[in-house]
Amino acid sequence: VSVGLGLCGVQERVPLPVVAIYLGLIGATLLALAYGFFRLEFGGPRSADVERWRRILELSAVVIVYTTFFLTHYYYLTVLIVPLTALMVRAYLERRRGLWVAWAVSYLLLSAFLVPLTAVGRWVQMDLWTLYISSLAYLPGELLMLGTVLYEYLRCSRVPRVHGSMVHRSSRFG
Repeated sequence: VSVGLGLCGVQERVPLPVVAIYLGLIGATLLALAYGFFRLEFGGPRSADVERWRRILELSAVVIVYTTFFLTHYYYLTVLIVPLTALMVRAYLERRRGLWVAWAVSYLLLSAFLVPLTAVGRWVQMDLWTLYISSLAYLPGELLMLGTVLYEYLRCSRVPRVHGSMVHRSSRFG
């Protein structure tokens, strides 16, 4: 259930240059992370709140990349609870409707096991696991969550610097 396998599934339905798209997604992710990192690292001191969100969102991006960009099994996606929880808390604290929508759609597309599929499948007499995987429902959920985390990370990098007692002092500055 990796992004690469999902793109191959899309290619079976619609002829697309999946290798170029896959490499483009990797490149865009790296560029966004590098841009945000350099702005945050070298743009001057930020508040403790911005630094806290910075670290949470950096961890979330790493978790998403290593669980979705490489060949994985579905149970690896359980660690996506980290970025999902981070986005939910951020949406709650900032009361941002768009962030709530992005979180909810990602959550629903990635949550195939809210009700055990085997039990429901027996009841409706369908193989719901195969339906979920073959429908590629996880792919837009993964990409939406990644895009949302990257967007939030870049928003952190745009927060103005602070001066005085609100400054977060990293170990790099002493």
